[in-house]
Amino acid sequence: MDFIIAVIIFIFSLIYNISKQYSLIIPLLIGMLAFSSVAFYRGFKLRNIVVMLMKGMKKSLYILSIFALIGMITALWRADGTIPFFVYYGIKIMNPDYFILFAFLLTCFVAFALGTCIGTAGTVGVVLIILARSGGV
Repeated sequence: MDFIIAVIIFIFSLIYNISKQYSLIIPLLIGMLAFSSVAFYRGFKLRNIVVMLMKGMKKSLYILSIFALIGMITALWRADGTIPFFVYYGIKIMNPDYFILFAFLLTCFVAFALGTCIGTAGTVGVVLIILARSGGV
């Protein structure tokens, strides 16, 4: 029951901060405190809780660095004209009747090449939105 209460506290703080457009660090800290108190209530020592928190932070820093690199490559592609290049030649090459098939194949290829679906959505998604609007899809 204590775990469910911690989850509810975390979810409500997350929903509240998103609806008010506040920073997400506040509900993350509230969730960390709520789940740490559950661990303490269940008999974990404070030292063990801190060690578990540090291990979790190390894992999340790795993921955050990947997200930062994806953001950098997306910004780089937008700045150096890669996206306008794809839009220009995509309009010339792509037939609007086969747009969905081309969109599927293009996103599959780019996601495989980049190794990330989020980076694909940030880069190829913009190109496909522009192509769909210009082709009347």
